[in-house]
Amino acid sequence: MLKESSELLDEVVVIGYGAVRKSDLTSSISTVKGEEITELVTGNAMDALQGKVNGVQVISGGGPGVIPKVLIRGVTTVNGSNPLYVVDGMPVGDNINFLNNNDIASMEVLKDASAAAIYGTRASNGVILITTKKGKQGKTNISFSASAGFQTLAKPDIAGITEYKEVFNKRYENDDRQSIWKDTGTLTNPNGTDWWDEVVNKTALVQNYSINVSGGSEKLVYNFSLGYFRNDSQYDYGYWDKINTRLNTEYTFNKYVKLGVDIAPRVESWDDTPNLFSAAMS
Repeated sequence: MLKESSELLDEVVVIGYGAVRKSDLTSSISTVKGEEITELVTGNAMDALQGKVNGVQVISGGGPGVIPKVLIRGVTTVNGSNPLYVVDGMPVGDNINFLNNNDIASMEVLKDASAAAIYGTRASNGVILITTKKGKQGKTNISFSASAGFQTLAKPDIAGITEYKEVFNKRYENDDRQSIWKDTGTLTNPNGTDWWDEVVNKTALVQNYSINVSGGSEKLVYNFSLGYFRNDSQYDYGYWDKINTRLNTEYTFNKYVKLGVDIAPRVESWDDTPNLFSAAMS
């Protein structure tokens, strides 16, 4: 049985020019909570948006460390097709790999022009507002999370030498022409080479670890996080290693003056060797 819920109407939604109650909102905005983002073991939070926001298409890069393409308003030619990312009110361009997924409190996807008007032409492809976790007054809270998963590729049915020869000759037979196939004599490997097994791993391991420390007093609140992510490739080459750290502090001098510091350095390494698999299968 369906039940009415009035609580959602009082939910606060962040938009380009401030925060409003959901009941007062007329713009097209979708909200994704941080808990939904961390459900998927991925190094980029945008991969976790797939299937969670209506009208938003996420195209994975196809390899470790490759930035996914996010389409909010379809493919355009003005300023590319990627949306503008805004983290805690600061525009950061089209890459948020510097963020640990566990640091994200929520994401708002601004789809129409009215909600994103404050950002001008940079918002022509939509805006994704990211709010990170902040410290709160109270005793120190320490949390740790660890997750792992596997990526696999379904092996297609690939023709061997004999099957390929039959198909090749059949093409000429259907055209009533003589085949140009030439046997080279005795083959050293009559079954051919299985290029799939040569270059593709059966499984690729994905690991994600994160520790968070937060707390504060009446004057000072803080939030510190440290994360490690590794994504092995599904091919016999390639990987992505990423270490994220983030420190967010805010000191309140009085009701008029606050001072905050937010730093988020990261260290990355990856192997982006060209796709040998595509070359081998072509």
